[in-house]
Amino acid sequence: SPAYVFTLISGALITFSASAYVAWTPTLAVRYHGFSITRAGIALGVVALVGGLGGVIFGGWLADKLNSKFSGGRALAIALGFLISSPLSLWAVLTGSQFHLQISLVLATFFLTWYHGPVTAVIHDLAHLRVRGAAFGLYMFFIHLVGNATAPPAIGLLADRVGLRTAMLVPVAVTVLSGIGFLGVSFLMRNKEPGLEAVGGKEKDALLPSAGSLS
Repeated sequence: SPAYVFTLISGALITFSASAYVAWTPTLAVRYHGFSITRAGIALGVVALVGGLGGVIFGGWLADKLNSKFSGGRALAIALGFLISSPLSLWAVLTGSQFHLQISLVLATFFLTWYHGPVTAVIHDLAHLRVRGAAFGLYMFFIHLVGNATAPPAIGLLADRVGLRTAMLVPVAVTVLSGIGFLGVSFLMRNKEPGLEAVGGKEKDALLPSAGSLS
């Protein structure tokens, strides 16, 4: 369905951004903010723990809350997280202060990680019960092939030409694109594209296999 295709593309985009942040933020902290390698590792570990743990829990709660009110609520929560995190990530890239870097990264990570729980539920909402495993498997294969495999070398090559700080503007922009993509997913789900029978994110009974089909 179009909503699933949007989910694939948007998921690949955010995976590209996340991989770029993970691969290159330590170098950014050392090169532009005076961190030692050891201190950068510890600081970014704390950022990931505090911002990530809070973001995953809150994002899952918010997504379910929105989805209880209208179909596509989970995709909307993902989109909001990405769009709010983008200016915070931009702040992290451009600031010259160690303190501001750490604060902006905690906040950006909090909003960015709203995505992790709800995206699985979004795919389940979009896929028929009998193909959910395949739908999620294809999603994982695609996002890692397109996002994880390409981001670190691409940002590294660009950094050699224009500098790392400028190169890190790319994942910020890509995060915005992913947020827009998930807004599209939410719109399609809320307007019930053909083939998607969902009310509040739950399939109607007509989509469940009959007892005879399970025997």
